[in-house]
Amino acid sequence: SYVRAGGGFVGVHSAADTFYDWPGYLALVGGYFDGHPWRQEVTVRVEDGGHPSTQHLGESFRIHDEIYQHRDWSRNTVNVLLSLDVSSVDMTARGIKRNDGDFALAWTREEGAGRVFYTALGHRPEVWDDARFQRHLLEGISWTMGNRASLTTQAAQNTLTPEETAAGWQLLFDNESLASWRGYKREDRPQGWRAVDGALARVGQGGDLITIEQFDDFELRFDWKVQQGGNSGFMFRVAETDGPPWHTGPEFQVLHNAGHRDGAAPITSAGSNYAVHPPVRDVTRPVGEWNTARLLVQGAHVEHWMNGVKLLEYELASADWQRGVRASKFADIPGYGRETRGHLAIQDHGDPVAFRNIKVRRLSP
Repeated sequence: SYVRAGGGFVGVHSAADTFYDWPGYLALVGGYFDGHPWRQEVTVRVEDGGHPSTQHLGESFRIHDEIYQHRDWSRNTVNVLLSLDVSSVDMTARGIKRNDGDFALAWTREEGAGRVFYTALGHRPEVWDDARFQRHLLEGISWTMGNRASLTTQAAQNTLTPEETAAGWQLLFDNESLASWRGYKREDRPQGWRAVDGALARVGQGGDLITIEQFDDFELRFDWKVQQGGNSGFMFRVAETDGPPWHTGPEFQVLHNAGHRDGAAPITSAGSNYAVHPPVRDVTRPVGEWNTARLLVQGAHVEHWMNGVKLLEYELASADWQRGVRASKFADIPGYGRETRGHLAIQDHGDPVAFRNIKVRRLSP
């Protein structure tokens, strides 16, 4: 009841190895310990790099620790942050009970108005001396306490870590320059979009922005915030046609749900594939606070994430997608969602909006 009322719970390593006769504890922590087949150096995959506890870890990292497997847990009830790269271990080792190769090593979940953070790392004393684990744990604690942002300083915004650079990430905004952007169907950058206090902000009438580069398969991450009633969006695979960007590019909706009429319907609310697919729930933060977003586009597969939660996924041109399009305002727009390559676009919907930490990496088909 404490957590459901807005409190927090942090579990480390053997916190999953207790209270086996208490169903409420299982529901709280999200899973039980079910053995440790490996005590060795392993590769850990970062599944949610947008969470404050994992932002510093890159795509993956190596660590020597006791590696748990868990039972009675499901990806449907937790947001997995870290998992074992099974290619780094002997999958014939004694004690392996899972036959799906899915070994989560850290996760978060929501319990009513409260938050739960669990990490299975932390058996060996050397791990506790590792600065990466220390930051992982401290950021997890801070997040569980309800803090919305990373403990890292403002100076760390709009930058890439060495690991991100090595993984192919590129910044689309560096605190000051809009050099990666231009106006839709124009060669210059509209004056209504400017760098303000470390953010790419809409400060006046400017029209839609698009990236100078074009992308086919990619992963995009960005932070966004709006003011009361604010509305904007991030579109992808945009072509410069006779119509506006949304005639070709599907949109990751950016919105103040509580202050805008579109927020009343999930299918047009923040994080939706606008007017076609709704998010699983509203995970937006209070107006004026930063939200973290992730957009994954690989071939026909698309995923929307926000604040560490997977909101939706769909396949372009699938039967489900076509049904959604036919029921939307895009039904009579033949080019909608059909491009395989195009610009990223930020929508000017007439409201103040700000973006930061806009970074993208190209993916293989």
